[in-house]
Amino acid sequence: MEWLTNLYPVSIGKIAVSVVAVLYSADFVTSAVAAFGISKKLAKLEDMMEELTAYLQTTKLYETKEEISDRLEEIRAFNLAEAAEKSVQRKQSSQNCWRSAFLFLKIIWKRKRSLRDVWMNSQKNTYLQGKNPTLSENV
Repeated sequence: MEWLTNLYPVSIGKIAVSVVAVLYSADFVTSAVAAFGISKKLAKLEDMMEELTAYLQTTKLYETKEEISDRLEEIRAFNLAEAAEKSVQRKQSSQNCWRSAFLFLKIIWKRKRSLRDVWMNSQKNTYLQGKNPTLSENV
């Protein structure tokens, strides 16, 4: 594992960790806000449904209690499906954000690797030609 950490300077590592930490924090905060918002809305919706059910039962707009229950279940199913769709969209957005971060790190890694290869080839050529300044000074 040490060979991997030696490929990058500490400053690049700090930047990469900072980027990943910011993305993770943003994802966590948005997920938490969304979860709390949905639970509050669902609780309010549940209260409204109960009030509506009580009102409809007293007004006798429907013939039977079963009709009221069936209609309310349809409304609940629709609202839960909408909440699930929003959750999937947030998840996709978060995944896209992570993909971008890892793509950024991959580009940095490839660039660092190509620069290292160029430097290694120049050092090898210099050494093979006998023009290595450190060897000629010591001899």
